[in-house]
Amino acid sequence: MIYCAFLDPESISAVDDNGGVGSDHLIGVMRNLLESCFLAETSSWTVGSQLSEVISKLPDQDTRTKLIALLETFSKRDRFINLIEDHAIEEDFPLGIIAINQSKDAGIDIVITEVSPTVQTANEVCSIKNYNRSNFENNRQRNFANGKEIAPGRYKYDELFRQCFGRMLQGGDDFKIEDYMIGKEFSANYYQNLPFWCEFLKSADRNLNVTIITQNSSPSIIQSLRTRLNQLTENSNISFDVQTVLNPRHERFFRSTSFSLNIGRGIDLCDDNGMNRDICVRFAKASDIH
Repeated sequence: MIYCAFLDPESISAVDDNGGVGSDHLIGVMRNLLESCFLAETSSWTVGSQLSEVISKLPDQDTRTKLIALLETFSKRDRFINLIEDHAIEEDFPLGIIAINQSKDAGIDIVITEVSPTVQTANEVCSIKNYNRSNFENNRQRNFANGKEIAPGRYKYDELFRQCFGRMLQGGDDFKIEDYMIGKEFSANYYQNLPFWCEFLKSADRNLNVTIITQNSSPSIIQSLRTRLNQLTENSNISFDVQTVLNPRHERFFRSTSFSLNIGRGIDLCDDNGMNRDICVRFAKASDIH
């Protein structure tokens, strides 16, 4: 559901036509990527700065304004992630070639560049002009519109979390899980699902702060929840907080600074054998979370 794309700064000027159809296409590609993608950065943090520099030099003011706003939104949402190693590479070596060569190992789903690959690549490479025709964009748009529905018993919990949430952990260190039911009734199914969530969060292998937002119910239920979380995260790099509210949302969400997902069932995703229940995960609408 969540992807990672490399956008070559050289592609910006390649398609821009001073406020014409090419400029509109460029804005559209950036908006599409913002819906459900991280942008791959280099270890020297070159991509973001070069994108900003190229955009600032575009001749059409309206195009510049819109693209600068989009780029700022990528940055505010922690969408630039360090995936490409470039410290040992010559400074003027084309970023597109570096991204193509490292895309498979770096987990980049598509490389958008004007450079043509010299060898067959495992991941898709396309020019920005042909982006809307790419297989990647067809699949990305379908998943963004429809979400992911999974029939019961198809995946064990670790594969389920990878399929639905894996890329969530690549951006940001603060996460929120909204589930009004876990605070209302901390029943066995929630008790049994929390270890699956904790194992997934620990896989990030860095310090994460996770807040569970739930209904304000009896102090004993909330304390039982906190005790369970403390047991599961003892001596780990995961820090949980439980926040109670009087009128919680009935929709359930998994949120970060980068993305907000409507997670349907909430925390209660798997049966006690670790196999998934009926799952429906989709991107949250702005109206859902504000």
